[in-house]
Amino acid sequence: MKFDGFAYRMSPTLKQVMVARNSVKRVPGQCQYFPALHQFNVPTQLPDHCYGPAPTSLGNAGTDAPFAMIIGDSYGGATADSFMQVLAGEGWRSAKITVSGCAALPGFNLMGDQLQCAKAFDRIKGIVTQQKPDLLIVVNRYNFLFNDRPFDNGEGGSGTLGPFGTISHDRLGPNHSLQERAAVVVSSGVKLLSELAPNITIIYPIPEAGWYVPHLFERQKARGVYQGAISIASDLYWRRNQAAVTALDSARSDNVIKLDPYRLFCDRPDFPGRCLHALGDQLFYGDTNHLTKTGADILAEALRPVLQGLH
Repeated sequence: MKFDGFAYRMSPTLKQVMVARNSVKRVPGQCQYFPALHQFNVPTQLPDHCYGPAPTSLGNAGTDAPFAMIIGDSYGGATADSFMQVLAGEGWRSAKITVSGCAALPGFNLMGDQLQCAKAFDRIKGIVTQQKPDLLIVVNRYNFLFNDRPFDNGEGGSGTLGPFGTISHDRLGPNHSLQERAAVVVSSGVKLLSELAPNITIIYPIPEAGWYVPHLFERQKARGVYQGAISIASDLYWRRNQAAVTALDSARSDNVIKLDPYRLFCDRPDFPGRCLHALGDQLFYGDTNHLTKTGADILAEALRPVLQGLH
């Protein structure tokens, strides 16, 4: 990253924070659709490319190499480059299609979006069907689907935005809870996706931080109180994500492979009972919930043994 001539005025801590902020990989901002923010001139109709942009590829593997596709929402956008680098290193071709704010599942819509997310999913499904990948990697923000409140980490941090989404499904009426409706959408959606490719890897819920990690890191370093790590109690993950994990488990079949971020960031031997957001000078999160490139690289490395097992 270049700092265009003013790096000499920046402290090493601020440089680290700037890199962490800018390493969050997302789709273009105009693809994020929040009807609730119409007073800020957010367009009521997304550009056409947001409903399933042409796949972007990485790697120099031959055309006869196995082919993988990464699909998802902004969590997919934040991690896709890291997955694609691991795929390229294992001799795979790859492509990504992610739409921020729209989980790659049928039945989920942003509030008041007039089925924009449904249109996005249909486009993505069509491209996947046409491309016929050997492996489909699905990265969604499941905590966004199962909870109607921002995440509160219990230690002074809370997510800045609540969900803007609605869950609907023909099999369930309005008297069913959000988690019940979300469970049907997730389980049926995973089963549908598993029919689109011979192998599918589901990235289970990525732990949330609750606080803006770069800001907290910067403040603690500046005040001399940084103790070498930023973390929260790991039991909060299960309170927030148990319903999503149960729904995902119920949808697993022989060709569905589970990749669990919890074991990578939470309850590790060196930090039992905690979920890590930063360790030393490495920031794993670029905001309250999206992984930085550093965090995404940790997640993507866990895909390597999966790929080796598919050869």
